[in-house]
Amino acid sequence: TLSATSMGPLPVPGMRVTVDVPSATSVLYLETDGGIGNTGGQMNDFVSVDIRLLVDGTLVATRTYDDEVGKFSFRTNWSFALSLPATTAGTHTVTLEASLRSLSAQNGVSPTANVGGASGQWGHGTLTVVVLNK
Repeated sequence: TLSATSMGPLPVPGMRVTVDVPSATSVLYLETDGGIGNTGGQMNDFVSVDIRLLVDGTLVATRTYDDEVGKFSFRTNWSFALSLPATTAGTHTVTLEASLRSLSAQNGVSPTANVGGASGQWGHGTLTVVVLNK
């Protein structure tokens, strides 16, 4: 949960994968998706969330997702993929983080953003890492 007092970046629970890369000529294919829920209670309450993908603690991609409470709307999904050349053989860790970029509230009560969720919940995320050898 991201809030005005805890904006992040914070690790998304369950979104960490360690892989063994056999060669520096390998390519990593990274893919992630999941849900972002806006807890705002008023129409037009707004959150903007950055989803960050890191390899060995180094940022490799950031995507921003906006979610505004409207008629029958209070959540959105993130989804993106990319390929990266491996720089070294060995063990590498891929992690996903989330940050609250901005928020606004119509009644002065700041909304929070729930990122991901437990298995079986609508927002449950996935992080897939495939090592491709050249």
